[in-house]
Amino acid sequence: MPVEALVFPFGYRQANLRLTESTNNKLIPLSYHPCGPVRQSSGYSRLHGPVFRHRNQDETIPLDSVATGLTKNQIRTDVRAALSAIGTQEYQVKSQQICKFLKAMPLWSDLSVVHVFFPVIARREPDIRPFISYLMSKGITIVLPVVRNFSRAPASEPRLEHLAVSSMDDLIVNRWGISEPAHGKPQTLADIDVVVVPAVAADRKGNRLGNGFGYYDEFLEDMDCPRVCPILNKAYVEHVPSEPHDVGMTYIVTESGTWDFSGT
Repeated sequence: MPVEALVFPFGYRQANLRLTESTNNKLIPLSYHPCGPVRQSSGYSRLHGPVFRHRNQDETIPLDSVATGLTKNQIRTDVRAALSAIGTQEYQVKSQQICKFLKAMPLWSDLSVVHVFFPVIARREPDIRPFISYLMSKGITIVLPVVRNFSRAPASEPRLEHLAVSSMDDLIVNRWGISEPAHGKPQTLADIDVVVVPAVAADRKGNRLGNGFGYYDEFLEDMDCPRVCPILNKAYVEHVPSEPHDVGMTYIVTESGTWDFSGT
């Protein structure tokens, strides 16, 4: 089935975006009007950049992909190498585009609490600090994770604590180079409306690849809320091996647009 391409705000040109859809085994380029959406699905308003809803694994989408058939560790190695080659200016531009797409999502219009991550710039996690500031400006409570147990295997108690913070100024760097709040109010997980999730990589089925220690899978397994994963295109790969304990993403956001897996 074809991919649904949505959204171009008035005057926003996407001339360099090249998408194809499969019809009778032929690749047909999708045409775009520079001043409006080609087609619009119910429940979506105009957003900055394209939104794609995946229907099955046969859709053809543009990916800066590592080779298929790799193990999780091989994917991590290849993606980290690709990300490390991105220069500072290019990284900043891509991060700004991701923040623009994040802000344009309808999710943030009617909620109270968002769990986010503070980006590790050296690892080329998207710099979403402007997006976090945007959420704060809307009066949304921001929650950040704190590592309480550095065990690399699941423990009897949760390894992450989740603190509500009023600013990003009072952060400390833990032994893994991750910025965490030094102080904050412990947040009840049931009150979290959306989780913005970091990743080493993700694939076109919404599978996420983390660092391999299971912290976020452990945290997310009982969370019944949307999961938004911002990554650079270099980290958006063809296939990530999935295991039963892995928690999929509801949305993946790159500098090219937003991929919606909410119906899968």
